[in-house]
Amino acid sequence: MTDTRVFEPSEYKVDYQSWASRYKADWPSVIKDKTFIKLREVVVTYNLGKKLLDKTFMDSASFSVIGRNLWYWTKDDYYGDLDTYTLTQGDTGLQLPSQRSIGFNLNVSF
Repeated sequence: MTDTRVFEPSEYKVDYQSWASRYKADWPSVIKDKTFIKLREVVVTYNLGKKLLDKTFMDSASFSVIGRNLWYWTKDDYYGDLDTYTLTQGDTGLQLPSQRSIGFNLNVSF
């Protein structure tokens, strides 16, 4: 297989401003309002009292409920999670927002 293409100079004249206004690096045209508020993590912990633990084999114990990505607000939700927006791709690259999760933690010391 050989390359048989031959270079020919273009006769079409384009001034820089016309070219740059259509180019992705034309930064004024790609500025996005990325105003958003996100509640990333909330942890609520309850430590069991010494009086309750005196009758058990445990020295200390606590119970926690953990919530992640509980709330998200943006002025323009067209792009989903703006944390995933990249200028190089010009969008979120089809990434989904972080998933909401709720879990618990039980911490016991002997």
